[in-house]
Amino acid sequence: MMAAATTSFKVVSRTSAGSSFHKELASQRIERDENDVNNIIQCVDTKLLNPFDIGQYEGEKMPLMNIATGTVAPSELSESLLTAKEQGEKAMGEFVQARLISDKENF
Repeated sequence: MMAAATTSFKVVSRTSAGSSFHKELASQRIERDENDVNNIIQCVDTKLLNPFDIGQYEGEKMPLMNIATGTVAPSELSESLLTAKEQGEKAMGEFVQARLISDKENF
């Protein structure tokens, strides 16, 4: 996968093994990078909860979970995190109204 992309890059940039090229394009580096990617994928698949596998939650809301332990967050915490932006906008509006627009409270 990555080797094909690198080969295409070499063709487009007219870079060959005989010319000076960046060490990131060396075959040893490409192989090491591909091994690193495969190791990460294996770790996620075997040791962690895969955050991209939503198979069992199709059609319903996936709960907020810790990917390392699989612990499901309490629904109150999930709801609070999911509505954080709206809560912040409401608090800002109240602050601006009370302290800047109406002068009911000191800034």
